[in-house]
Amino acid sequence: MTGWSVYRCIGTGMRASVQQVFAEQLDGVVLERPAFHGGPLCAGGRGHSCSAGHHFDISFATQYGLLVSDQDGKIVDRVGSARADVESFCCMGQPLPGDPYR
Repeated sequence: MTGWSVYRCIGTGMRASVQQVFAEQLDGVVLERPAFHGGPLCAGGRGHSCSAGHHFDISFATQYGLLVSDQDGKIVDRVGSARADVESFCCMGQPLPGDPYR
């Protein structure tokens, strides 16, 4: 993922202005295909009993997500989180559950 970037996707589906994961964190990272590397496996956040390679200090609940862009700035992957009664503009297909009361 060298040269790639990860940004938060806001509720309207647009990219947030500040990167969530910086270039130096992605240098040399190679993801195996096909594999799922994020999502509900560790949806509890900091302080919850789950294992994750990175925790964000910002909430992604109820209508947000992440956008992954390649070195040319083209969005190559995206994931969204939304409650069942809210449309997610961040994902392709079905969003991850974003209901904090489940």
